[in-house]
Amino acid sequence: MSKRLFKTMVAVLAIAAAAAGPVRAQSNPTKYTSEVSITDLVPGDTLAEGATIIGSGDDDDRVSIDAGRTKENGVVQSWWTNLGLPPTVIGTNGTISGTNTYTPVDENGQDGNAWVVTRAELNDDNGFEVDLEGIRIPGPPITVRMAEGTEEAANWTLASGNASVPGTQVL
Repeated sequence: MSKRLFKTMVAVLAIAAAAAGPVRAQSNPTKYTSEVSITDLVPGDTLAEGATIIGSGDDDDRVSIDAGRTKENGVVQSWWTNLGLPPTVIGTNGTISGTNTYTPVDENGQDGNAWVVTRAELNDDNGFEVDLEGIRIPGPPITVRMAEGTEEAANWTLASGNASVPGTQVL
């Protein structure tokens, strides 16, 4: 096996492992980008831009977010925030707006782009409750291109979406 082919394989495996991200509580989570009933949500489901949580019709339905995994009007919070009754609309870059605007923050404290359901169950008042935490859903796959006939890292390009970072070495 040539050295260049080996480096390419290592780079692709590293990128695939990074894109997989952490394992969620649910084995088959659903990513929602359209309307979903609050009663259909289960832990591990993700809610990205375009998703709307619709209530079950019970006045005791609640959506709460872990404020430690969100920014409220740009400031990271440290308590749970009850958003109240659905519908709850997930806007651009995962924001939830009402009286305040909440932006998801991932487990590393970086800006997120979606929410993950951490709890979904009936409450004592027979309403349905879901708790959300901010996350980052990985973007499109990253490709590594090497100049023909060279193993020099300065001639490699790392690209993700429309971004490109010349001279990046991924091992």
